Amino acid sequence: MLKTKKELRKMFFDNFLGTIADNLVEANWALVMAWYPNVAYAQESLTMFAVSDTLWVVLSCAYYAVRTALVANLPAYMVGKNAEKASKPLKNAFYLVYLILTPAALISFIFAGEILGSLGVSKELLSMYVPYWRICVATIFLVCPSQMLITSYLKATFRTREAMILDHATTWFMAIGSFIALWVFNWGANGMMIACFLANAIPLIYFLIAKPCPNFFKNGFEFDQRWIKKLWLNTKWEIIRRLAPRIVAIFTTSSLLYLSPSFVSARYWIYTIGAFLEGVVDASASLANVDVSYNSKLGFKTQKEVYQNNKFIWRLALKLFFILIVSIGFSAPIWVNIISNDSAVKNAILNPMILILFAIEVGSKIRYYILLSITRSFLKKYNGIMQIIYAAATSILTPIGILIFLKALNLGLTGVFLTTAIVGFLQFFLSEIYLRKQKIKVGF
Repeated sequence: MLKTKKELRKMFFDNFLGTIADNLVEANWALVMAWYPNVAYAQESLTMFAVSDTLWVVLSCAYYAVRTALVANLPAYMVGKNAEKASKPLKNAFYLVYLILTPAALISFIFAGEILGSLGVSKELLSMYVPYWRICVATIFLVCPSQMLITSYLKATFRTREAMILDHATTWFMAIGSFIALWVFNWGANGMMIACFLANAIPLIYFLIAKPCPNFFKNGFEFDQRWIKKLWLNTKWEIIRRLAPRIVAIFTTSSLLYLSPSFVSARYWIYTIGAFLEGVVDASASLANVDVSYNSKLGFKTQKEVYQNNKFIWRLALKLFFILIVSIGFSAPIWVNIISNDSAVKNAILNPMILILFAIEVGSKIRYYILLSITRSFLKKYNGIMQIIYAAATSILTPIGILIFLKALNLGLTGVFLTTAIVGFLQFFLSEIYLRKQKIKVGF
């Protein structure tokens, strides 16, 4: 049965509230360190967080990509089946994550110093950066895949409330744990990351105790090459699309680091605050993927009927997005002095042009990802081109924009956000043209 508007609205806000948990982690992580009495250590650590985050998002492509593939395929597979049938696709999602992640994680752990040095980290700071980054790699490899796949499994089976509660349990444990590690025990940034490791293990502990996937352990290994291949069809394109902006982000971070570490911190703060806007992107994209996948097995006669709810999801996301961007813009002068004493950070956050450009980037993403749900979960023969449009626009235009606006015209952070706004607009605009050229009636 087609999901009602009431059900869709509930799932959307459950998803969004879950993303708020992730966003609170980002904000808390930075604030806990920003307010630390040792100002010099705090500033060095915030720059380290920004540099490490640039590498983190590259490794995290593995579990994010497989997560998306699972969400795009599981709802359709589960139509008319009992709950225990989900164990096979979920297990094979885990297998695929580790097939992809293991080589990259080992290289990142062993050659941590060389990788960080190539980003512009000075030799004097490597003794601080390397242990922190290695704890990051251990967290990414050992606990993040289970945290991501378990909550995604719950969302894909329409248990969005359980997923949201798990997201918040992880967040608040991490928030409290990182504060205690730094402020009470004085364990520094490394102690904060250990708290992050423990917090991300919460969904796995819940999964072992509550057993939300019946007979998951009783059914054996259930390794299935057909499911690996099915998930890989989505995953390969997701990795290409996700890697493009992340690799480009390394170039951007490196360019800013050579100009001024304050620019890196300012950009990190803007994306930390802007993560609430990104939450709208994640919530709408996740819901659209699940809904289209589910509808594809309901026997509708026309293509447009399968993704008919995308129009409602788009409008719902757009309303929340505008409320958030206006709220951030008007409230910025109030809270900017709380989060940082760095003038570069303050000037960047209070710059209306940067806020407008960032809003264009995020608003374009909302549209693009709802369009992408059509090819991710239903018309998969078009999925490759849709993903390549995103990756090509990012990987080609971003370095050109950085060279022109940041280095040649010396526009500073405004140049960086002008580049990302142009790229974001072209990603959704070219994708929409492509779908319409294929005679796919978008319908919203």
